[in-house]
Amino acid sequence: SEEWQRRHSKAQAMKEFASKLKTENRAKSLGPPKQRKIEKEVSKRDRALQFAKNVPKPTQIRKKVSKGHSAQDAGSNGLEGLDEQPGEPVYDEFEELNKKHEEYLNEVDNIKRLFM
Repeated sequence: SEEWQRRHSKAQAMKEFASKLKTENRAKSLGPPKQRKIEKEVSKRDRALQFAKNVPKPTQIRKKVSKGHSAQDAGSNGLEGLDEQPGEPVYDEFEELNKKHEEYLNEVDNIKRLFM
């Protein structure tokens, strides 16, 4: 049958063309890889991290424990054992808050006595 031979020869021609094309493409792709010299822009995140490295960290205010009290009496927050830096003011917020608390407790007791 002539039609079958024509289809068969056409299919063979396509197979041969495909195999030639594959070998040519392989030869092209086996060459040295192209190196791109694209300078990467610094991302916003990287810029933010770089900026954060240069921001000065806040100094911690350390409180001084008086000689008569132990660290447990003063309410330990992990800073009592550290030495004071020269020129740094003594800041004892804990004692101030304790005084205010005691005053409020006294006021509450006075109010309770008035109503009882």
